[in-house]
Amino acid sequence: MKKTTRNKKILFYVILVIITCLLAETVSLGIYYVVRKKWFSYLENQSNRMTMIDATFHTKFREFGVQPVGNPPETVYEVLHPYLDMLMIPTE
Repeated sequence: MKKTTRNKKILFYVILVIITCLLAETVSLGIYYVVRKKWFSYLENQSNRMTMIDATFHTKFREFGVQPVGNPPETVYEVLHPYLDMLMIPTE
């Protein structure tokens, strides 16, 4: 009976994990295509994300009493964080 070495076992499990990750990624891209009828694009996703952040930036900050500070005004916002005290949040 053959004995498998420890390195071969480790290599086998590493390859198994890589194949599982690739399979999961491929299936998720396929499901995205079926649901949205277009292929996933990282650039489009980032653009949509930035659009949503810009749209909610001012309304969310007004809810929590954010103060505009900086020179010129409204380039930096100061907000009270419940755990970290005061935070300076740049607008760019």
